[in-house]
Amino acid sequence: MRRLNNHDIAMIGILGAMSVVLGVLENLLPSPIPGVRIGLANLPIMVMLYRGGVLPAFMVTILKISLVPILSGNIIFRLSLGVPSGVVAFIGMALCIVAFRRYISPFTVGIVGATLHMLTQLWVISHLYIKGLFATAIVGWYLLVALAAGIAIGAVTIIILERLPPLE
Repeated sequence: MRRLNNHDIAMIGILGAMSVVLGVLENLLPSPIPGVRIGLANLPIMVMLYRGGVLPAFMVTILKISLVPILSGNIIFRLSLGVPSGVVAFIGMALCIVAFRRYISPFTVGIVGATLHMLTQLWVISHLYIKGLFATAIVGWYLLVALAAGIAIGAVTIIILERLPPLE
């Protein structure tokens, strides 16, 4: 495994801050469906996965999943949902990029991340807060929302990656 250089550390700080700010701002926006967000805070994570690699992207993820709940209020509830879902979604996205980078697009990676994030949150809610929620018809609707969010985040990731200067 390679060591992080000064550029990596700076990018972790910049993209980590962007992810935290986007996460906090997104929590302030009203949502037509309770608990559903598009996942804007995942944009810097996906950009880092493509441009910086798995370890720097994981550090951005850790910043996001630890600081957004603290800055958004209701810390225990948000941590109980954000940590497992953020880690599971990250692992899924990282595996997609590491194993299939040549064959899949950021659309697919975004969909995988959003779907795993949503499934993990619903599973946690079902086991900690609302027993049996995971077995209801609501899961299908939330997965459709995750599909749309994943496509949107994938599309924006493509736009960002196309506009970034090439790596040196």
